[in-house]
Amino acid sequence: MTHPQAGGRGPSDDPARPRSRRAPFLEWLRPGVDGRVRAFGGLPIHQALAIVRTSGSGVAALFVTSLLGFVFWWVAARAFSPADVGVAAAAVAAMALLARLAAAGIGTVLAGELAARRTPPASLLIPALATAATIALALGIAFAAVAPLIAPALGVLASNPLIVVGFGIAVALTATGYVLDQAAVGLLLGGLQLFRNVAFAVGKLVVVAVAAASALAGGLTITAAWVAGEVIALVALLAVIPRPILGRSPVHWGILRDMRREVAAHHVLNLARFAPSLAMPVIVATEFSAEANAVFYVAFLLAAAIQPIASSATFTLYAVARRNPEDLARQIRLTLALSLAGAIPAIAILWLFGAALLGLFGARYAADSSMLLLPLALLALPMIVKDHWIALVRIKGTITRGAVLTILAMVVEIGGAVAGGLVGGLDGLALGWLLAASANAVFQAPLVIRNARYGAAGHRESVQNA
Repeated sequence: MTHPQAGGRGPSDDPARPRSRRAPFLEWLRPGVDGRVRAFGGLPIHQALAIVRTSGSGVAALFVTSLLGFVFWWVAARAFSPADVGVAAAAVAAMALLARLAAAGIGTVLAGELAARRTPPASLLIPALATAATIALALGIAFAAVAPLIAPALGVLASNPLIVVGFGIAVALTATGYVLDQAAVGLLLGGLQLFRNVAFAVGKLVVVAVAAASALAGGLTITAAWVAGEVIALVALLAVIPRPILGRSPVHWGILRDMRREVAAHHVLNLARFAPSLAMPVIVATEFSAEANAVFYVAFLLAAAIQPIASSATFTLYAVARRNPEDLARQIRLTLALSLAGAIPAIAILWLFGAALLGLFGARYAADSSMLLLPLALLALPMIVKDHWIALVRIKGTITRGAVLTILAMVVEIGGAVAGGLVGGLDGLALGWLLAASANAVFQAPLVIRNARYGAAGHRESVQNA
């Protein structure tokens, strides 16, 4: 039996044992038993910095895109009719949903493989982008062709073949940007994600401002400005991306085919996670009207900015845990702290100043959207639990079971929102969505809490017996 005094590992040095609540704050920055400098409750400082830096870049990207996105829709609301804004909001939401449908699993597997350093970046990045863009193009064209049957407000997408194909290209560009963002997180190069999103936000704002000054009309004009931002962002990223990422490594075109089961499982999991948020504007346009959707989308736009700010650390958790699974418990505690630190102040700010922000869009938006804002903002809290639960499903490799449970959670969320809308209109829809998401979080929280205490299953015992 070894003793701490003899150079052995004492009970307090066990990296899998929860830290004592009495540990002084200054001990949060200390050397570990392996000689590495540790911070944030014993997490190796290089991991803590990787999480904070990559998550911080994601938060900064979301802050810029949300802020400039707010200005984008403010310009649109001032220069275009509510019906045009409603059509554009539904079209943009459909683009995002179809892009996720095309690329969700591909981007996640790409990030995981890059995080685990299993392959040179270019060998997987190029086929991943090509595959995601091709699938997205096909889905976009198919959706535009049948849009009048799905949502009458989007019937303009099928008005002529050029618009149908153009919508397909727009979805492909959106999917490409989504995969590039996930690749940047997998490589722990959050600065690239930040740069691309800033270029996207600035580009689309400039284009819609030009369109407004030119007195152009129609929901498709707003949508085209959004797509132009994606093009500008892609060109800007290609100009600054480090050459080793797109170097001369052999491109393995069949690698995604070999990993198709893993891609499919991640795909279903991601789609089920994001489907309620991405589909909600389309559901509102279908259940109510384009004008009602414009009112809903303005409140949704403000509130939805909180969710990714609160949960941006969870995808970084997946990437870092793939590299260092032995520190999972401490990684989770850090990402939970970062998520709550982002969500709670943002909800408070929106609660205090939301009415004033809505008033910038016009008196009608402020009057009709004010009751929607708080329940939509509070959705960020159950989403923190949900995103940590999903990250753990990926880390532990229980993706198939997790996908099934996430599909059930998706059905509960969408069902709660639709039922609330039928009973209480737009306000009831927002409240029903919040209650359904909170019910899901009650069932997901135990796994998150257990792993925040003890880390990966089986690892605690192996460390203690070392």
